[in-house]
Amino acid sequence: MPDVTAVLRKYILERHLQGELPANLTEETRLLSSGILDSMAVLELASFIEQEFGVELNASDTTFEAFDRLKDIVVLVEHRRSGVAGGAH
Repeated sequence: MPDVTAVLRKYILERHLQGELPANLTEETRLLSSGILDSMAVLELASFIEQEFGVELNASDTTFEAFDRLKDIVVLVEHRRSGVAGGAH
């Protein structure tokens, strides 16, 4: 099983923070409220998560709270992988 945090960190760095030092993207970094991700980026990230981790996300999963920090996205993915509905709220 791939490390969810590492995979998501790599994706975000490559797609939305080109040239940024990996150490600057922590689990606490605000992604939405800081403007790193916008609504289109969330949809792209949700699609990536579904493909990469073999999970299905609902519209209710892609909330501001669930996608604002890396650690919140990881919790959502891990819940979905274990079959638990919903994520961090």
